[in-house]
Amino acid sequence: MTVGWREKINEHAGPISIACAVFVMILLYRAFTGGTAGRVDRSDPGAWYYVPDTGVTFVDSDFKLAPIQSPDGHEAVRVWSFACGPCTNQSRFVGYYAKYPDDVKRRAEAARDAGTLDATELWAQRLVSSDGVEWRPAASPEGQAIMAAADRRCDDVSKLRPCWPK
Repeated sequence: MTVGWREKINEHAGPISIACAVFVMILLYRAFTGGTAGRVDRSDPGAWYYVPDTGVTFVDSDFKLAPIQSPDGHEAVRVWSFACGPCTNQSRFVGYYAKYPDDVKRRAEAARDAGTLDATELWAQRLVSSDGVEWRPAASPEGQAIMAAADRRCDDVSKLRPCWPK
């Protein structure tokens, strides 16, 4: 079983490396800008969410695990936005959408409340989408390709930046 996974990882080393690099960039960005620390005040939320049923995008807390309920009662998924340089309304684009399967979300919320949440394990169980409709496991080759597509939007991948609500 282990050999099979190693072969798959070796076969898709490029997209996996890109996804890991984006993940590390996000972590570093969050570490140097204060991350979620101090964002308890709901007047300064930290993530975009998208309602596939209506096409509405709104801002809410990044402490929440998607899918969440939108203010109008619809299911909303997390939006991961990026820019090729400084994040402005004109330069920002949707890299991909993300959510957790319902059972994973329930277990993660219970673990978070108990103080035993393993964020790395949780991250690997995400579902991702390029359109908010068709979902793929983030760890699958298709999911890796969806997340890596954000890199290809920039002429110079070193300029790729995650964007957060201000």
